[in-house]
Amino acid sequence: LSEAAYVEQVLGAAGYADIDIAPVEAVLPGAPTAAQEADFVCNMGPLARLLREREPDEPTLRRIVADVAGRFRQFETDAGMRIPATVYCVTAVRR
Repeated sequence: LSEAAYVEQVLGAAGYADIDIAPVEAVLPGAPTAAQEADFVCNMGPLARLLREREPDEPTLRRIVADVAGRFRQFETDAGMRIPATVYCVTAVRR
C-alpha cells in the first residue's frame, strides 16, 4: 500500500470511488526480544520467502538471523519490541 496511485487504480477498477489514503504513524508491538522478533521475521513474511528461495546453508542463515536481531535491538523495551511504522488507512465507497 505504499504506492497510493496503484491502490487507487485497483480500487477504482473494482468499482470504488471517493478513495482516500492517509498515512498513520504507529508503534507496532512485537516479540518480547529482538532475537525472537528476528526469528519470527525470518520464518514468516517477505524475508522468509526470500530465505526459502535462496536456501542459505545453516551457518549463513544463523548469521542472517543474528544480523536482523542486531538491527531490531534499537526497538527493544522492557515491555517487548516496539517498532515504529507508517501504516495507511484506506477508505472508499462502493459505487
